[in-house]
Amino acid sequence: MKFNYFDVGNKIKEVCGLDREVLKGIHPVLHWLQAEFVDCTEEGKLTLAYPVLECQRNGLFAMQGGIITTCIDNNYGLFMQELHYGNDIVSINITTHFHNEVTKDKSKIWVISRVVKRGKRVMHLAAEVFDENKDLIASSSGNFMIIDRA
Repeated sequence: MKFNYFDVGNKIKEVCGLDREVLKGIHPVLHWLQAEFVDCTEEGKLTLAYPVLECQRNGLFAMQGGIITTCIDNNYGLFMQELHYGNDIVSINITTHFHNEVTKDKSKIWVISRVVKRGKRVMHLAAEVFDENKDLIASSSGNFMIIDRA
């Protein structure tokens, strides 16, 4: 099955660009994370940027690891939603490895996700997270089940 990632990217760009109140009503997590569309390449790499909000920092003022994983999951979910429009998508598993912290002087992270393997029922995706200095913050992989509504 061949996907047109350019069309997928345009659809995700539209969702990210929705009025904040409209977005809050249809995708509360995306609204809260304030994701910004950056790029979706022909090779299928989706890049979204996420501001680091004060409410996302832990007691050491670093971005909470669970929030970083939420940003990754958000990339995966948007990608899967557009690739398999009309079907339900559920997470089988998501694994995140942390390599650096997002310190208090950082204000944004970039999540770059891609499809590794496409199957009829299961897709495997991977992602990397970078900060402003292009330091690798985290890497992740996840498996997702495609549930046909028909």
